[in-house]
Amino acid sequence: VNNVALNFDENKFIVFDSTKMIIRDFNISLDDTRFGFDGDISEDPKDTVKVEFTNWQLSNFDILINNPDLDIDGSVNGYLSVTDVYNAVNIDANIVVDDLVFNKETLGTASLLTKWDPFEKSLFSHLELIKIGNSNEKVLNLTGRYNPKGIEQQLNYDLILDKFSFKTLEPFVSTFISDLGGYGSGDFKVSGSTQKPVFEGDLNLIGTKAKIDYLNVDYQLSNIVKFRENRILFNEVIVQDSLGHNAASLGSITHNYFTDFKFDIRLFPQNISCLNTNQTQNNMFYGKAFASGDIHMHGSIDNLILDVTMESDRGTEIVIPLNNSLELTETDYIVFINTQDTITKIPDYKVDLTGLSINMNLSVNQNANIELLLPYNMGRINANGNSEMTMHVNSRGDFEIFGDYSINQGSFLFTLQNIVNRRFSIIEGGKISWNGNPYEALINVRALYKTKASLAEIEPDLTRRVNVDCYLSLKEQLFDPVIDFSFKLPNIDKNVEQLTYAMIDTTNDAVMNQQLIYLLVLGSFSYDQLSTATIGASSFNLISNQLSSWLSQISKDFDIGINYRPGDDLSREEVEFALSTQFFDNRVTVDGNVGVIGLQNTGSAASDIVGDVNIEVKLTDDGRFRIKAFNRSNVSNIENVNQYDNLAPNTQGIGIFYRKEFDSFSELFRRRSAQPKNTTIVQDSIQSEPLLKK
Repeated sequence: VNNVALNFDENKFIVFDSTKMIIRDFNISLDDTRFGFDGDISEDPKDTVKVEFTNWQLSNFDILINNPDLDIDGSVNGYLSVTDVYNAVNIDANIVVDDLVFNKETLGTASLLTKWDPFEKSLFSHLELIKIGNSNEKVLNLTGRYNPKGIEQQLNYDLILDKFSFKTLEPFVSTFISDLGGYGSGDFKVSGSTQKPVFEGDLNLIGTKAKIDYLNVDYQLSNIVKFRENRILFNEVIVQDSLGHNAASLGSITHNYFTDFKFDIRLFPQNISCLNTNQTQNNMFYGKAFASGDIHMHGSIDNLILDVTMESDRGTEIVIPLNNSLELTETDYIVFINTQDTITKIPDYKVDLTGLSINMNLSVNQNANIELLLPYNMGRINANGNSEMTMHVNSRGDFEIFGDYSINQGSFLFTLQNIVNRRFSIIEGGKISWNGNPYEALINVRALYKTKASLAEIEPDLTRRVNVDCYLSLKEQLFDPVIDFSFKLPNIDKNVEQLTYAMIDTTNDAVMNQQLIYLLVLGSFSYDQLSTATIGASSFNLISNQLSSWLSQISKDFDIGINYRPGDDLSREEVEFALSTQFFDNRVTVDGNVGVIGLQNTGSAASDIVGDVNIEVKLTDDGRFRIKAFNRSNVSNIENVNQYDNLAPNTQGIGIFYRKEFDSFSELFRRRSAQPKNTTIVQDSIQSEPLLKK
């Protein structure tokens, strides 16, 4: 049976007829275990059948149980005697189960003693579960009576739990919860009938933990769960994440005598971890999220709805990949155990969302960083801003986003065939809009990259490189954006600026794209004819830019650049170092470059130190009050001209400014009054305890 050979004693028999079954020493043996029957079964109340166990393994009954959520192992010794099977069943038992294991969790030794009381006409039962160890703790004690003739009150038991392991319950909630652990203690009363059992008492949670698979976050639960007739109350349970952040709970699970379960539970988290996934676990969106707000879980087990209203907190970093392909180096689900003859494939991370729907209303602020991985290896956008977004995930796994995300600050790492890797600063006011499908979002973002380029081909007397602001705009479909390029020449003579625009057709997209490549890769403008010296300088620029790209990959918090240009007939040798970063939770921003211009071919022994540095400090969390300091090199348009001999080499400045957004002038001067926090008191219908809801 089930690939196991069972042995039956010879000359034993079972006799069947229309009114009676006679069993005589019918024994089944398997190795050194035995399971035997003896007795009579009929409508005669005096007929008795006895079952005896000798080292019998409970796992032999797995084929009869046939329930994947129930796995019982252990060695049984003792007897079970049943009388009056067809009427008032009388059971006398004395059974001991050693090494009891329930759902892969070792429980200890269980003993069951039952005795029929002819005067009370009830069955007395006593069940103990002792965890074998240094102290042999009694984790379960059930004592009471069962009255088979009773109608509404058949059960009368007292149950005591002392550090009972919750690990045994994990298979029953495995559809959305894993790593269930911890213990429970409490005193309970079991009453009612077998058809309508009543379970009442208070369960004290000790080290209880669970992982929500869809979020990949571990939570701990503490305090007391109250069991009442057809209700389980969570009004005093505290949920805590792995970082110690709490969420108070309020609500209940109702049922119809342990059938037809319905949830109505609310959580009020404070800066709690809500998401901790990677791309392997969820390719729709992943990252880390911390939030405060309101979570409402309601509905039945097969139609559970999760309504979430949250505001992002510091430390939130969400990635939404819009590229559908991964490089081989990023594919970590194949592990080579032995490169010669063995490979092992790790099972895919899959979460069963059958019967679960999620509705999220997210208020995203500057505490959250959103990263978008653009298609075609175009690059990535990393930004923070403000948004009121709505997300929906239905039971089929369909994912939708609604809302506008307004960018306050951020960066766009522009990538072109692994040749160009330039970090653009996103100009405030950009917007990404979703109206359902996350892959059909609209984008309107403008980004800035500052570099330097020579204009000697336009104005031969302008020997020193000048600042160039490169603007890149992304518009229309986020999945396939339209890219436009433009540039500006800040702090330069207007005549030279007009001459530059006259030589470069800024209305021609092909020409502007060519200028973009030259400025980002070679650090120069593109002209029809390039001198040999210019070509040589461009080669050095290409090497310098590649070195800068490697340095910037050391840390995502720093954008580092090194540029070297050799001297020629028109310009001097130049070395430049650039750094862009933020400190103290983005309160301080440093952006600038420092360089040294070396010896000129004329034989002059002078060397100049030039640099442009901007430092901006947010005085308030919202960034309305800021201090800005700068140092800017003064670059004369034409060198070695007497009228510029007295020009100061640098200009410094410092200022404080205030910024506020408004829709009307009256709103600009309106003073916002502080709103008192609303507090709602909810009454527990069982004990009338006032509970704080929000």
